[in-house]
Amino acid sequence: MKRILIVLLALLTVLSCFAVPTAAETQEATVTEEAKDAGAEEDEIPSSFSLIGTPDLPPICNQGEVGCCASCAITYTQYTNAVSKYIRKYHPEIKFEPATGDLKYLFSPKWTFGFSGSGTAWVYHILMEQGAATMDVSSFYIHPKENSFLVHKPIGAKPFMASAVAWDILDNQMENAMKYRLNGFEQIWVGGNHQLGKVDGKLQLTTTKDGQELLNKIKASLNAGNVVVTGGLSSVWQYSSNLDAQNKPFGKQVSTGTLGKKTDKALIYSRGVMAGGHQLSIVGYDDDIAYEVNGVTLKGAFQVSNSWGTTWMNDGYVWLMYDALNELSEYEELNFEDRTISMDQFCFTDWENDIIEGLPELYVEVEASSTDREHINIYPIMKNKKTSVTSSFNLHMFSYSNYHPDYDELDNGEYFNINGEKNGKEAKGTFAVGYNDLISNEETIGENTYGVRVSPRGGNVTVHALRLKNNRGQVIAEIEMPKDGESLKTPKTYYFDSDVYKIVFEQEGAVEGSSYEAFSAYYCEGNKVPLNIQVAEGYTDANAKVVTDTGKTLSKNADGLFELTVSENAQISYSGIEKAAEEEPSKSEESDDPTLNEPVAPESSLEQVESSVVGGEVDTSKVESDTSKGESDSNSGDDEQGSGSVSGIAIGVIIAIVAVVAVVAVVAVVIVVIVVFVVKKRK
Repeated sequence: MKRILIVLLALLTVLSCFAVPTAAETQEATVTEEAKDAGAEEDEIPSSFSLIGTPDLPPICNQGEVGCCASCAITYTQYTNAVSKYIRKYHPEIKFEPATGDLKYLFSPKWTFGFSGSGTAWVYHILMEQGAATMDVSSFYIHPKENSFLVHKPIGAKPFMASAVAWDILDNQMENAMKYRLNGFEQIWVGGNHQLGKVDGKLQLTTTKDGQELLNKIKASLNAGNVVVTGGLSSVWQYSSNLDAQNKPFGKQVSTGTLGKKTDKALIYSRGVMAGGHQLSIVGYDDDIAYEVNGVTLKGAFQVSNSWGTTWMNDGYVWLMYDALNELSEYEELNFEDRTISMDQFCFTDWENDIIEGLPELYVEVEASSTDREHINIYPIMKNKKTSVTSSFNLHMFSYSNYHPDYDELDNGEYFNINGEKNGKEAKGTFAVGYNDLISNEETIGENTYGVRVSPRGGNVTVHALRLKNNRGQVIAEIEMPKDGESLKTPKTYYFDSDVYKIVFEQEGAVEGSSYEAFSAYYCEGNKVPLNIQVAEGYTDANAKVVTDTGKTLSKNADGLFELTVSENAQISYSGIEKAAEEEPSKSEESDDPTLNEPVAPESSLEQVESSVVGGEVDTSKVESDTSKGESDSNSGDDEQGSGSVSGIAIGVIIAIVAVVAVVAVVAVVIVVIVVFVVKKRK
């Protein structure tokens, strides 16, 4: 009998495998997972992290003979990394891989350096207003072996290269650069007159509360995928590999930590006369890497990327010890009389919040030429239609003209033209400048007239073309200019005398069987705006209706596209995309198989659906059905609208139940047979 019970228990266990979890069990499992997630320490900062090896971090830069360290740290390293991460998340279909070193994935230090000079904040201002071109469009000459930037050829009778210092603004290069821009940046100063992290007037970032908060802020920013820019006076930096009077290194590595390598070098402190401001990029940190210096052990360091090539320090990187950031060391043995700070600032951007994608809502494109490129100054300007009050601002690329680099080539009275030629002839460029700083409220855009002021700044400037463009890159207004342009010796203001309206054609709520390019853009009165509505195969737009929210019906133009003539703010919607009628098969297409040529039962229903897009939603307003005799037959016709999904589920459930019952019945029969067999055998 015991054997019988054992067999029965085994069979019941097998049957239990077929059991479906109840709703209560499923809910319990879900809650358990949620509780597990809720218990995670989201704010905990790991002991080490590095961006090195990620696809978004560019290789080491080599500024060579060009003083563009700020642009190398910010534009090339920090900004490239940020845009790459943004593209990788929001546009995974776009290939963008800075780590490969391919110039088309690297934003150009030459671009921002040429427009801003070497100021840290100045570089950020250019990125906010003009964005940056990639290095395949704008780059210094790169030494083929040393991979360093040059403005002079290594050999040859004519060493200076105009192409290395030209403003690369022909055609639409500046417009393309504006497709990604910065929304802002944060620059935190330490040392000097700044009080952050000070004790008795001495900087102590590792021992003060606000100093430690800054260090944690840097680590958190790195863990979020951001590069942090820093800078100081490079003349005072002392490295672990430096030799003392006994020809011994200053510092000895005692721990590689998590990320370090044997023989890695570190910046251990700073002392001496300060000179030579230099910017670098923080790309990682390790709390456990350690160096012994003057009998004490320094633990923890930031991993810093420099722009002095891969032969410098650790293949272009160096460990910046946390204590090296202190003007007053934690250790008395390292408080030299001439000890000073290593870094005086930290600059933050966030790739998820500070990247602006897309062209400005409105911008002006100016084709202008001059001999001396510094004579050109362009002011975006707008005038209120009612009050005639004007507003304008001076773009940073022109306001920094006194700081534009001369590459050690210009003496008094000499100049560069736009093409980078020294004392060259008149050359033309295409400037694209947005009205971003003037437009604070989108609702007031239509209340203004937009224009541009061109100033020759003490020289001669020729204006060749003036175009007002929207965020789709479309010309919505232009000012007619003489064939050879208009030569200016004094400033002149030009206005686009057109009313500006906003046109919206949203993507949400697309009618079935169609797709289209959505947009929200500004246009001038009288502009013709074609709507490229694509009709899917098997559908037709013969009965399509396209209207504005004010009731205007649009017609097709000569190209077969629905077209709006702008006269007011408008939101566009459409309806009437329908399934095309199926053609009757010809006799020649009939099969020889008589069973396949039998008359087909009529469709179960004919549906006429009229949908309209209003405010991004689809409104199904009318459905008419004619029921045929074949309706009663559950096996006739296909329901293309999915209305049979409920009955399909019911059938599936019934089949599943029948299958389970069948399995149980079979198992029961097996149990009975086994029991009878065992009982007979015992007898």
